[in-house]
Amino acid sequence: MLRVRVPRLPGCVTEGDSVDEALANAREAITVYLLSLRDEGRAFPPADGGGIQVRAVDVDVDAA
Repeated sequence: MLRVRVPRLPGCVTEGDSVDEALANAREAITVYLLSLRDEGRAFPPADGGGIQVRAVDVDVDAA
């Protein structure tokens, strides 16, 4: 399971079984997050011009 966190949107976290699925779920989570801000009359966070960053970390607990 891959976890996606959107730092510009506090609490916006999702997952997927593959990178493609995780990114698709992130797109949906971002959309829902922004729609909820709009519906509540809250401001969107300012754009930062950033892009998608994909990072993976493998951990072998048996080797530790």
